[in-house]
Amino acid sequence: MKLYFLLLLFLPLSLFAQDEKKALKFERAGFGCRGGVVFSYLSPSNGISTRTSYQAGLVSQRKFSDKSFLVTELLFSNQGAGTKSNELVLYNVLVPLLYQRRFSETFFVEGGLQLSLSLNGILPNKFPLDNSTWFNGVLGGGVNLTDRNSISLRFTKGLSPIFKAPNFSLSALSISLVNMF
Repeated sequence: MKLYFLLLLFLPLSLFAQDEKKALKFERAGFGCRGGVVFSYLSPSNGISTRTSYQAGLVSQRKFSDKSFLVTELLFSNQGAGTKSNELVLYNVLVPLLYQRRFSETFFVEGGLQLSLSLNGILPNKFPLDNSTWFNGVLGGGVNLTDRNSISLRFTKGLSPIFKAPNFSLSALSISLVNMF
């Protein structure tokens, strides 16, 4: 567990720890913040409803070429599934590592992997999570509103289960605003 916390702490920082000669190869695109709405659900759903919640955090972008970027983020997200009387609520730390491709000054697509770390899992019957960490596949796109602001739509699909019996994974659709400093 301590290893995951160290990974979450040093992964975003280590991407920028380069000597000056290597740093000249990449033009820094910047740092910023992200916040938005998340619609999460268990997959397969088996009639369990979607949970609407939020996510917020920090973003960094590194430019590889005129149209290619490496995007890393450190997000806090409240996700889960179910109704108020029978719901799963997960407070997660998310660390997406994404490749972003811009097709014009306005439109972009992105995809990659996301490490999810659950800070706690609460069910009315106190059913514990089988996995407190899992990976998600991420696919999305967005629109640059200005040179510093964008709106993005992402779909994340759980690649490993959070419960083993039954075999449920957590998936989500998020709509976020990004402001680069």
